Amino acid sequence: AYDFSVNGEFDEATISFEFDASLLNDEDFDPVIYYFNEEEQQLEELETTISGNVASAVVKHFSTYILINRKVNAAAFEWVDTFSTESNYSGVEIVFVIDDSGSMTSNDRNNERLTVARNLIDRLPENSKIGIVNFESDIEVLTNKLLTNKEEAKSYLTTSYFRSSGGTYMYQGIQSAFSLFESNDDSTLRVIVDLSDGDTFDTSLHTSTVNMANAKGIRIYTVGLGNSTSYFNSYLKPLANSTNGQFYLASN
Repeated sequence: AYDFSVNGEFDEATISFEFDASLLNDEDFDPVIYYFNEEEQQLEELETTISGNVASAVVKHFSTYILINRKVNAAAFEWVDTFSTESNYSGVEIVFVIDDSGSMTSNDRNNERLTVARNLIDRLPENSKIGIVNFESDIEVLTNKLLTNKEEAKSYLTTSYFRSSGGTYMYQGIQSAFSLFESNDDSTLRVIVDLSDGDTFDTSLHTSTVNMANAKGIRIYTVGLGNSTSYFNSYLKPLANSTNGQFYLASN
């Protein structure tokens, strides 16, 4: 990716990327210039003109731009069932640890976090074991054990159980989730998916939470809801990286 800047103002400019001419013989090569929207934290496609082995686009402002094979980029957003393709794992245990603090009344008015959690459950392999924990000032382990019935698990991801009130105690929520896991077998993929939007009051538990997760072989995937970038970079991203998981930003 390239970051372009200019002193002063301009109406429009043309930026061009030259690529290996041999790629034109590849029917799966579809070069498109993308702009990185910093506010939405995502790439946006630009109308791209191809002339020989040069891709060009007219832009109204300078920022960060990148030339990508559109087909590859689109494929990155397709659901891939890695559970069935990773032969190392014969089973899945997954616990959702979901923010239910008062800030959700404004930050997630439509309870999108519950919708996407239900959608992910639908896509899990059959016989996956699923747990649900919500956290605010108090921690609720909504499933007293891991569930194999997807519909039963999804029934907890509703406004009957998530009411958006209280403070934020994320690490206590994660540590409460540890007790739900049943298997110590390395052939079982053990995962926590944590969704949270802002500063938690119990950051002092960060190191102990990482240590407990690693001792139990549990990966933690964190999703930052909103734009608390400093907090996400200081806590959610390191929490994921330190437990062999991954951090995702959901600014919208």
